[in-house]
Amino acid sequence: MGKTIEIVRMSVRRIITDPRDYIIGFMILQLLQWIVAIPILSFLFHRALSAAGMQGITDGNIGQLLHSPLAIILLVVLVLLLTIFIYYELGFYFLLADFQRKQQTFTYRTIFKQLNKKSKYFLSVHTLLFSLYFMLIVPVATVGVNSSFTEQLKVPDFIVDEVMTTTSGQILWIGLMALLFYINLRLIFSIMFFVTGKDTTILQAMKQSWQLSRKNMWLLVSVLGGIIISFTLTMTVLTTLILVPLVVIESTIKLSMPIFAGITLTFIQILFFCGGAVLQPLLAEALTSISHKVEQQPLKQLERHLVRPKILGWLADHKLLQAGLVLGFIVLCVSNYITLQQTVYQPTTQIVAHRGYANKALENSITAMEKAAEAGADFVEMDIQQTKDGKFVVYHDATLSRLAGRSGHIYNMNLDELVGIPIKNNQFKDEIPSFEAYVDRAKELKIKLLVEIKTHGHETQDMEEQLVDLLRAKGVANDYIIHSLDRASLERVLAYDPTITTSYILAMSIGRLPDVPMPYLGIEEFWMTSDLLKQADEQGKGIMVWTVNKENLLHKYVRMNTFSLITNNVDKAIEVRDSYDKQKTLYERIQIIIERL
Repeated sequence: MGKTIEIVRMSVRRIITDPRDYIIGFMILQLLQWIVAIPILSFLFHRALSAAGMQGITDGNIGQLLHSPLAIILLVVLVLLLTIFIYYELGFYFLLADFQRKQQTFTYRTIFKQLNKKSKYFLSVHTLLFSLYFMLIVPVATVGVNSSFTEQLKVPDFIVDEVMTTTSGQILWIGLMALLFYINLRLIFSIMFFVTGKDTTILQAMKQSWQLSRKNMWLLVSVLGGIIISFTLTMTVLTTLILVPLVVIESTIKLSMPIFAGITLTFIQILFFCGGAVLQPLLAEALTSISHKVEQQPLKQLERHLVRPKILGWLADHKLLQAGLVLGFIVLCVSNYITLQQTVYQPTTQIVAHRGYANKALENSITAMEKAAEAGADFVEMDIQQTKDGKFVVYHDATLSRLAGRSGHIYNMNLDELVGIPIKNNQFKDEIPSFEAYVDRAKELKIKLLVEIKTHGHETQDMEEQLVDLLRAKGVANDYIIHSLDRASLERVLAYDPTITTSYILAMSIGRLPDVPMPYLGIEEFWMTSDLLKQADEQGKGIMVWTVNKENLLHKYVRMNTFSLITNNVDKAIEVRDSYDKQKTLYERIQIIIERL
C-alpha cells in the first residue's frame, strides 16, 4: 500500500507542477486530430464507399463493400492510419512522462520527432497486433489508458442484453470480460516500451509489457484504481462546489438567475476540459513510475523540463490573448445561457416496450404485454413467425431450446403444437401464445403493437398477405406498425397494402441512410447519431432507436426527440420522457447538460 500511495502522489505532483504543459499538449493533440486525422480518415472511408458504389453501410449491403478489392484496400489503409494516429496520441503522453522522469530538457517538437522515428515499425505485420489491441481490447475493457479515437467503441447493448438473458450467457460474458481486462492489464505498458525503446519493435514491446505486468499485477491494479477513484471523487467534489451557490440561490432566495447559471455551467465545462486533459498524462506518469520501480527524485526537487514554443511565450504575455480568453469566456457563458433556456421542452418520443415488459414478465408473453400496458407504454414490440401450417405464433427465437428447453424449429411445427408450450427464463414462467390471441388481448388493453416479422426462410409465398388479412379482420391494420430486418418482406407488405405503416430495421448504419419506401427506420442504438436523425428528417422518416435501457441513453434520445425508444426499462423511460417540463430549475437543467459532457 505504501508503494501505491507513493506512486500516486508522485504522479499527481508531476502533473500539478505545471498543468499548463499537459493542457497545452492536450489541445495540440485535439487540434491535430480535427484538422489532420479526422479529415484523412473520413476521406478514406467515403472513398471506400464510393469504390463499392455505396453511400452508406447497413447490415443488408455490407457484402457489397467486401466484394470491392479497391474498397478493401482503402479500408485496410484506414485501419493502419487509425492505428498510427492512436499511437501518436498515447505515445505523446508516455514520452512526456519519460522526459520528465529523466529530467531532460525537451519541447513538444522533440516528442513528435521521436514518435516519427518509430513510425517505420508500422510497416510490418506486427502492426495488426497493435490494431487489435487499440480497437478491440482497449475500448471494450478499458483499464486507464484509452484513446479519444476509440472511446465511443463498445459492444452494442442489444448483444449484451441478449447474452445476459440466460445463466450460461451471463457466465460466458463475465468470463470474456474478465479475460479482456486481464489481457489489457498485461499489455498496458506496450506503448510505453515501444516509444521509449530506441530499437524496440512492436512485438518486443508487447512481450516486455507482458513480463513486467506479471511481476507487478497487484501494484498495477491498485495504482490505476486509486488514480481513477481519486480523480472521479475530485471531479465530483469540485463540480458540487461550483454548483453550491446556484443551488443555494434557487432554494433559499427563490430567484431564477439564468445568467449566473450560464456562468456556473461554463466553469463546469472548463473543469471537465482540464480534467480530461490531465487524466491520460496522469495515468501515463503512474505507469512510467511503476515500470522504473519509482526511481524518482524527492518531491521537493520536482521541476518542469518542458521548453514551451516561443510563440506560446509570446501569446502568454500578449494582451490580445488575454482579451481573447475573456471574450471566449463571455461567448461561452452567453451560449450556455441560451442553451439553458432551450434545454427543457415536452418531447413526443413514443415509449415502446421491447417484447412486452420483458423486465417484469417473460418476453413475448401476453403477461409481458399486460405489464407494459399497465406501465403506460405507447406501443408493445413483439415478434411473430409463421408456423408449418401457415399460422402465426408470437416467439422470437428460431428454435425452442432457449426458453422451452427442448428441441424443435418454429417453421417445422404447427400452431396447435406450439401454443401453450411452457416457457421460462430466470424467474419468469409463461406459455407461447398465438398471434391472434395476442392481438385480441391487445385490443382489450387498447395498446398498439409494433409487430416484427421474423423470417426463417420457410414462409409461404403469401405470408405477408396472410398477415395483412389477419390484421384487417381484427380491425387493427392501420393502427399497428409492422417492422422487420427483411426489407423484401416489408416491400411485399406494402405491395399488397400501401396503407400499412412499416419500419425497416437496420442492425448497422454508417454513412447515408438507405433510400427505402418505409416511413420509419429502426436504428440500433450503437449506430445512432444526430447526423442520421437529420438525414431521416430530410427524408421525412421517423427513427425508432433500439434497444435503449440505460438512463443516460434514455435521456439522450428523448432530448433528440426520436419518434420512439424501444426499451426493456419501460417505467424509467416513461419517467425520463415525462420529466422534461417547463418547471425545471436551472440547477436541474444544468444536471441534464452535465450528463452529456
